[in-house]
Amino acid sequence: DNKIDSAYVYYQRALTIAHDNNCNSELTILQELGVLYRLKKDYKKSEYYLLKALELAKEDSLSSGIYLSLGYTYLLMGNMTVAEDYLDKSTRGVNIYTQADAYKLLFKLEKQKNAPWVALEYKERSDSIFKIIQKKEIKEAVADLQKKYENFELNCSMKVEKGYITALVGENGAGKSTTFKALLGLIKPDGGEITIFGKKPLELTAKDRAKMGIVLTDSGFSGYLKVKDIIPVMESLYTEFEKSRFLDLCNKLDIPLNKSIKEFSTGMKAKLKVLCALTHKAKFLLLDEPTAGLDVMARESILNLFREYMEEDGERTILISSHISSDLEGLCDDIYMIHEGRIIFHEDTDVLLNQYGLLKVDEKQFEELDKRYLLKKRKEHYGYACLTKEKQYYIENYPDIVVEKGTVDELIAMMIGGNEL
Repeated sequence: DNKIDSAYVYYQRALTIAHDNNCNSELTILQELGVLYRLKKDYKKSEYYLLKALELAKEDSLSSGIYLSLGYTYLLMGNMTVAEDYLDKSTRGVNIYTQADAYKLLFKLEKQKNAPWVALEYKERSDSIFKIIQKKEIKEAVADLQKKYENFELNCSMKVEKGYITALVGENGAGKSTTFKALLGLIKPDGGEITIFGKKPLELTAKDRAKMGIVLTDSGFSGYLKVKDIIPVMESLYTEFEKSRFLDLCNKLDIPLNKSIKEFSTGMKAKLKVLCALTHKAKFLLLDEPTAGLDVMARESILNLFREYMEEDGERTILISSHISSDLEGLCDDIYMIHEGRIIFHEDTDVLLNQYGLLKVDEKQFEELDKRYLLKKRKEHYGYACLTKEKQYYIENYPDIVVEKGTVDELIAMMIGGNEL
């Protein structure tokens, strides 16, 4: 109860901020409050917050999840008629996870009504949908979104595979943070579609969100808190919070427990956010510039923590952004490059490092060069630098030219600053 009460206080503060700023997250927070009070068995308050959430839901896809929560709440209250009505509405939603859960609860309801044959029918429907879910390959995250601002437009399409570390790289202002906020439902896209765990961001339940570890560049705890004050907050938000591991990592990374966060350096604040994301057994980490503000040794320590996190469970996934692209070469499985709000490149990291290369040629060598496998060129004082995906071809057929190994930094420089052939 104490943990739930602590979570309630923070959700209430978040609700006030979301309401005052007309944020999309207001609906999600109302749902979470409804779930919290249901856990506390205060069903009337649970009903109140879920009905408030339903008032804000403008799409059927959002309403179906709330119908499910209301149906479960009324089922626990013993109001079978109303519970059945909401659960029936929930089965008509487009989200197959919600449908399966609704049929599962209807099975439970009909059993309590002593209607075994109807209950069996609902169980068969639920089992059938769960079999479809198990067979269906669902990415951890899929984004195909558009967002327009006065002086910036985001058009981003990407997929994050389960078990992979996927990087989103680009210069500052390219659209990395905007993409992360859209994925988390913190801003509303103007077009396109986003799914995480097969659901739209606003359909994610408290259980779904607990599977995510999040680091955002412009978020963090109040500067007036101390690290020791954060521990009960984490315990209230995450049932699988690993307190002992959190304390061990604080000690390992020299994060003091009794010092106000406002007195922390930029690097210490960055490390603290990473530790909070890593210590509740999350399945999916979304990390926006997690190593920003860290020195070389501290960055390597954090990157090693990410490697250990992935080694512990092959089902885990990371989406990480950075403008320090060299950090990602030895970490990531695949890399997306974003420039001026658009994805301009996607490649497996091994392919990039092994097959891509930078040719350095003088004017005469450039004229004689087979240009079929060149992607970009850039004028240099010695002649030309050329980007290719067929490094080995030029090594074998042009032994006199300089062929350098491709790096993420060179790739970014050439893809952004190079010219088409």
